[in-house]
Amino acid sequence: MHQNAPHQDPVALRILRTFRAHAPFEARSNPQDAAVDAEGRLWVTRFDHPTLAILSGGDRVDTIDLGPFADADGLPEMAAIHISGGRAYVALQKLDTGAAAAIYPPTGPGAVLSIATADPSDILQLPLSGRNPFNHFSPAPYDPSLLVVPTPGLFDAVSLEDGIDLVDTVAGAARQLVGEPALGGSATEALLAAPDEGYAIVAGPEEGVNPTRVVAFNPKTGQLTRTLATAAGFYHWGLALAGRHVAVGDRTPGSARILFFDRATGALGGEIPAQQMAPVSLRALP
Repeated sequence: MHQNAPHQDPVALRILRTFRAHAPFEARSNPQDAAVDAEGRLWVTRFDHPTLAILSGGDRVDTIDLGPFADADGLPEMAAIHISGGRAYVALQKLDTGAAAAIYPPTGPGAVLSIATADPSDILQLPLSGRNPFNHFSPAPYDPSLLVVPTPGLFDAVSLEDGIDLVDTVAGAARQLVGEPALGGSATEALLAAPDEGYAIVAGPEEGVNPTRVVAFNPKTGQLTRTLATAAGFYHWGLALAGRHVAVGDRTPGSARILFFDRATGALGGEIPAQQMAPVSLRALP
C-alpha cells in the first residue's frame, strides 16, 4: 500500500495531489483505506501504527489512538473504514505482526470500532464472528446500515469461524453470513445485491496458488447458489454491481479484463479488456 493517499480527478482520471498519511518524524504507516466525513476530512487507517490519522486540506489535523483495542503486539492492524450517520466504522484485523511466518496469523476474532466523527472519544467495539477482516466494507444497496466484510482468517486453511460477516450498524452487532466450509475457501471480496442474493471472490486453500472463484450465495441460507467463474491462480480482483450484472476484475496474465455476469442466469454477458493495467478494485459510480 502506498504511503500517500491520492486525490484523483474523477473525470480526467488524473491524480491531482497526494496526502501524506504519516508525519515526517514517523516510520512508514502502511495506509489501508480512507473515508471522508461530513466536514470533508479524510480518515485514514494505518496498519503499521496504533493511531488512525485525520487529514484536512492535505494536512494531518488529528489522530485517534486505537492502541487500547490492539492485541499483544500493540497494533490493532486497522484495515477497512466506512463513514455514515456521523460514525466511522473501522475494521481491526488483530494479527500477530511479530510472527516469523510470511503471512501474519490472526490472534483471534476481528472487530469493528464504531467511532463518533464529532467526538472521537465515543468509541464502541463490535466483535466479529470471523478473523482477519479483509479488504473494504460493502454497504448493502437496499439498506446502507448493513455492511459486508470478508473474514478470511488464514488464506491457506478452511475454518468454521471464518467466512463473510454482516455488520448491522443500527443494532450494533455482527454475525456470519456464510462460512468457509460452504465457500470452499477464503473470501477476499463480498457484496450483497438483495436480501437473498450475494456475491464473493473466494481464494482456494492452496498455499502459494490460492486459485480464485467468483460465486453467488444466498445470505439467508448461508449456501452457495452458483459459480460464475474460476481461475488457475489468485487472479480475480474487484467486485461491483452494475445494474442487472455483477462486474468482476480478472488479472489472468495475458488476458486482463473486466467480466460482466448476468445476475439472473449467471451467464457471461460481456467483457472489457484492460487497456493499460490489470484491474485491482472496482467501484460502481452513482
